[in-house]
Order: sequence, then C-alpha cells, then structure tokens
Amino acid sequence: MADKLPEFENQVKLQPTLLPQGIGQAAAKFAASNTFLGDLGAKIAQTSSNAINTQMGYEAGLNPDGSNFIPITDADKVWKESYDSASSMKLSSDFQQLSLKAQAEVNKLDKITDESQAIYLQTMTQGMEENLNLAPASIRGKLKQNYESHLALSVSNIENKKIEQDKAQAKSQTIADNRGITTEIYDQGYSGHPETSIRLNNESLTNTDNLVKTGGLTPVQKETIDSGNRISMWSGIFGGKAESARVQERSGLVEDRDSLGRYLDSLQGTMDGLKFHHRNSKQ
Repeated sequence: MADKLPEFENQVKLQPTLLPQGIGQAAAKFAASNTFLGDLGAKIAQTSSNAINTQMGYEAGLNPDGSNFIPITDADKVWKESYDSASSMKLSSDFQQLSLKAQAEVNKLDKITDESQAIYLQTMTQGMEENLNLAPASIRGKLKQNYESHLALSVSNIENKKIEQDKAQAKSQTIADNRGITTEIYDQGYSGHPETSIRLNNESLTNTDNLVKTGGLTPVQKETIDSGNRISMWSGIFGGKAESARVQERSGLVEDRDSLGRYLDSLQGTMDGLKFHHRNSKQ
C-alpha cells in the first residue's frame, strides 16, 4: 500500500488590509465638514427668506384689507406674523387719530350737551366698526377690546367735563338768582311782611345746603350768600319798623318822643351789629 502523502501546514496567512490612521481621520472630517456647510447654507437661506417675508408682510400690513389669509408653510407664518403686527399698528394709530379729532370737536363747544355727547359716541362707534372691518380676523378681537376700553374712557372723560360745566353754570345761576332773592327778602321785611321775609330766607338756606352737598357751591360761597340774606332780612324787618315809627311820628300819633327815639336807636344798633357780623363772616 502506498504511503500517504505528507500533509503540509499553510505557512502563509492573509492579513486584513487596514487604512493608515491619518487617511481615515481625514475622510471622517471631510464628511463632517460637508454636513456643517450644508446646515450653514440652509440656515443662511432660511434667514434670508424670513427677512424677505417679514418685509413683505410688513408692507402689506400697512394697507390692511380685512383678508383672512391662513398660513401653511413656515414662510407663510413669518409673512402672516409681520402682516398682523403692521396691521395692528396701523389700525390702532388710525383709531387714535379719529378719537383725538372727535374729542377736539367736543372741546370746541362752549357747552357740552346730551346731543353733542350722542354725536361723539355715534362718530366713534361708526369709525370703530369701519376700522375693525379692515383688520385680519386673527387680531380683530384684541383690537375691538382695546378700542372699546379707549372709547369707554373717553366717554367718561367727556361726561365728567359736562358735569363740571353744569356745576359751574348752576353756581353762576344760583349767585345771579340770589341777588333777586336777597332783594325780595329785604323788600318783604321792610314792607311789613316779616313772616314772608323769614320764609324766603329759610328757603334760601335749604337751597344753599343742597348745593353744597352736590358740589354746586363751596362752603365759603354758601356762607357768603347766607350771611347776605340774613342781614337783608333783619335790615328789612327793622328798617320797616323804624320807617313805620317815623310815619307815626310825622302823623302826630306818637306822644312820647323820647321813647320813640330810644326805640329807633335800638333798631339802628341792631342793624349796625348785624352788618358788623356780616363783614367779619366774609373775612
């Protein structure tokens, strides 16, 4: 039997091929640099697009037309945000100008009346509605809230001015009317109707009390009027008595002239005392 052929062990083994370390690192950096440059370019392009859409939205917003544009893309959203911002600014400014002009017209009036207040409110309400019709739906609710708050405040200010004007007019009218009342109080007392003179004086006191409570008169003005009426009342009453006594003297109806003289002196003293008190109360 033939001998087996000898088995020989493979003495040469294949080794895996490895890239030099420097080349692998360079390849990895190159791949990373491409990604970075791509991201940077995309960011620059996006920033440029946002700037253009922002400017275009702002310019369109300066002439709002009430359109309800619904954004879909990111570029649309940028445009819409800028449009809404510019529209809000423009419409708010227009409403403010309308309010200033309307208030200026009211301020020109010598007297604010209920009619002028109604005209102001109608003008502002109509202007507000026209203004809001031009606003995009996305900001219309907020603008309406701001306008209504502004309108409520301006109407309140005009009402307060009207109240002050009415108070001033009532005060002037009271002082003018009181001149006539003061004269009537004196005349009634002098003509021998002291009860009527006293009643008129008391009515005037009640009237001035009410005017102080409502702000129509100051306490100092009330005291001036009340003191004037009081001195007129007593001057009229005592003056009338003195005149009546003189008439009786001239008619020979008075026998005791000395008593008459003392009576007249007492009346004069009383009137002088009242006048002195009146002057001191005004100081």
